[in-house]
Amino acid sequence: MEMLILTRFQRVLKVEVEIRKKKALYISLVLNKESQN
Repeated sequence: MEMLILTRFQRVLKVEVEIRKKKALYISLVLNKESQN
């Protein structure tokens, strides 16, 4: 039972990390466009 909760937590954590990476990438792209103009 504990393992199931742990794996579910890890999965959620992975998703969170992916979302943060994408947000950071998007923000950096937007900032690059702003600085070029």
